[in-house]
Amino acid sequence: MRQHLSDQNQRAVLAILNDLFLLEKKITKTAPGEGLVRYVSRIKEHFALLGFIIDDPLGEPFSETRTDCEATIAGESTENLIIEEVLKPIVRRRDQDSTFLLQRAVVIVRSES
Repeated sequence: MRQHLSDQNQRAVLAILNDLFLLEKKITKTAPGEGLVRYVSRIKEHFALLGFIIDDPLGEPFSETRTDCEATIAGESTENLIIEEVLKPIVRRRDQDSTFLLQRAVVIVRSES
């Protein structure tokens, strides 16, 4: 049986997961130590136990048929697009029988060629 979140609780969870994603990006860029990265990973594991999955599509191919990302195209070409920056991650919620999309990623894509 799927447990529904109220709109307010869902917005709060998405805000926390987005901030966690941004924190992880900053930590890995500044390399202050593995301790902080380990704590972020543990927090993500706790959310996964609650059924929330954060996907970072960085470096993945992008096409107009992809429904889990909202993209801004950087550059002129629209062929061979690759996700080069992720502003917000994909967030899914796993249920007993299925997984559903809570948030589409907000990304910047650029032609690979």
